[in-house]
Amino acid sequence: MANDFKKIADELLKTPAGSKLKKDEVNKILDSSDGRKVKQMIESGDKDLLGAVRKGDIDTLKTTLSGILKTEEGARLADQIMKMMK
Repeated sequence: MANDFKKIADELLKTPAGSKLKKDEVNKILDSSDGRKVKQMIESGDKDLLGAVRKGDIDTLKTTLSGILKTEEGARLADQIMKMMK
């Protein structure tokens, strides 16, 4: 599961919205303190997020990401990514 976080990021980069992002910038954010904390949240969860991304399982993604975005780290990480997409 350790590589799932990076695989999810790679899948995001393949989407139309994600194509605006630069992989090295995303990796820098993911390797930040907030990124590591969010990674830990994802990896310690009981959901298969990578599988959900591949299957387009919106319900699983919404539930998991909603919980993460309610944390300070998740909100800051999302804000950084949104700013990069502008």
